[in-house]
Amino acid sequence: MNADQKPTTEPLHARATQSCVVFDTPFEAEFDDFILLAGQSCASPLAGLALSENGRTWFTSKLGTVASGIALEDSLLYSCCNEQEVCEIPDTWFDARTRSHPLVIGEPMVRFCAGVQLIATDGLALGMLYVMDRAPRRLTPAQRESLAALGRLLIRQLDLRATAQREGAAEQKYRAIFNNVVEGIFQTTPDGNYIVANAALARIYGYASVEELVGSVGDIQVQLYVEPNRRDEFKLALELSDEVYGFESRIYRKDRTIIWISENARAVRDAAGKLLYYEGATEDITARKSADELHALTNQQFKVAKEAAEAANTAKSTFLANMSHELRTPLNAVIGYSEMLEEMASDDGHVDYITDLRKIRSAGKHLLELISAILDLSKVEAGKMELYIESFSIPKLLDDVIALVEPMVAKNNNVIAVTCAPELDTMSADATKVRQTLFNLLSNAAKFTDKGTIRLEVRGDVVDDQNWVVMEVSDSGIGITPEQIKKLFQPFQQADESTTRKYGGTGLGLTISQQFCRMMGGELSVRSIAGSGTTFTVRLPRVQPKPDRPSRLLPARRSNVRSAAALLTC
Repeated sequence: MNADQKPTTEPLHARATQSCVVFDTPFEAEFDDFILLAGQSCASPLAGLALSENGRTWFTSKLGTVASGIALEDSLLYSCCNEQEVCEIPDTWFDARTRSHPLVIGEPMVRFCAGVQLIATDGLALGMLYVMDRAPRRLTPAQRESLAALGRLLIRQLDLRATAQREGAAEQKYRAIFNNVVEGIFQTTPDGNYIVANAALARIYGYASVEELVGSVGDIQVQLYVEPNRRDEFKLALELSDEVYGFESRIYRKDRTIIWISENARAVRDAAGKLLYYEGATEDITARKSADELHALTNQQFKVAKEAAEAANTAKSTFLANMSHELRTPLNAVIGYSEMLEEMASDDGHVDYITDLRKIRSAGKHLLELISAILDLSKVEAGKMELYIESFSIPKLLDDVIALVEPMVAKNNNVIAVTCAPELDTMSADATKVRQTLFNLLSNAAKFTDKGTIRLEVRGDVVDDQNWVVMEVSDSGIGITPEQIKKLFQPFQQADESTTRKYGGTGLGLTISQQFCRMMGGELSVRSIAGSGTTFTVRLPRVQPKPDRPSRLLPARRSNVRSAAALLTC
């Protein structure tokens, strides 16, 4: 303790417990030698070691008969204990501080007392080593030095005891943590024997106790690792970097079942770099591995199923695309012969046949329209649909489309309004697909609008220095809900089943139109409010580069186009 540092005693018991842990411990015999030496060196018949607890002086070891359990402030040397290292009262009868003390006026009739205060290394006053006599006297210099030296030795002994107890408590705390953690902890020799293991490791490996694990496993390489060379790989990894993390292995448990573990470990070396042992932690990751394997298996099964579905869809699309000629040729023959028979019946006066022949022709054309739509979609999906890029007149194309759609517009008592920006004269694209897209959009507008207005607006736009042609088809019809818009461009889908029953159709027109727009570098979008009409917007580059090889599709015929069926088959 520094010279200017005054010892403190409050709260004495709590601080003493934290400092030296000297109370409630049976160490009287351990300190009897200190008391005996103090009495002999100071030629005193009475000596003792007094420690303070809860404000009272407790005589833990003594020579002669001295009362115990005296309050600290009432102890004989309390009044002078802060004066110097060794405090001394030569004659208690003539000292105002002690003349009326119980130990002076009563047994053991103390006339002389001296002591050395025990100050812990943190400045805490723990008590006093004292000597007493029934006759007044003074300590010689040698006696004072002996008493002071004994006090210093006693403090060191108390400090050592406190250190040992603190280390013991820390060891118990570490041992509790060591034995109760979820992960297995180990130290192993390089040749594969366990030095230390905890209960968690024994539990992971299926052993009843640490002792059974350490006693049973004499060669980790052979007895634990499923893969024969896995321990060597573990040691090689530690040889290269002295640390490994997430080292995963398959392990045999005691019952020979196999689990997965993950090890984090390090190599421990001496000052010269010599390998002493390995230490680290082990985690059972069997559940995680099983989940990963199941996930991987599920993904693989999904991948296989997806590839099979895609292959089947491609095969279907390829089959239908290749069957285009075989399907259309007989239908065209049926339609053609029905027209010829109708003309012959009219010429020969067989008017009774004309109605039936017209039904045959109408049914044939409807079937041809359906087959054409399916084949077009199949060609797109199979990658067989190609573009025929040409420069064509926008106004002329609009006239052709309007001529085709006007009968459908008039059927529901609708009117059609067309506006085209005057600067838009020509564009470069696949005219057939542009015409078919517009026809699909306008025929849909005519179908779902009754006594309303259908508008076709064509204008130019420039985005990032690129010229675009924008074609908007809007109507005042039944409109589309947001939920219906989500599936609007899916094949064979219409707004709902009631729409199909009431208005008919295959649900392929919009799908094909969107695919055509995308093939030409554009897009088809829609916005609508249920009950208030719908607007479809086609955006196409005004000029498109020609493909590297010519398309197998022919351009649309510009003359003698008489019906939607003719448009779809051109």
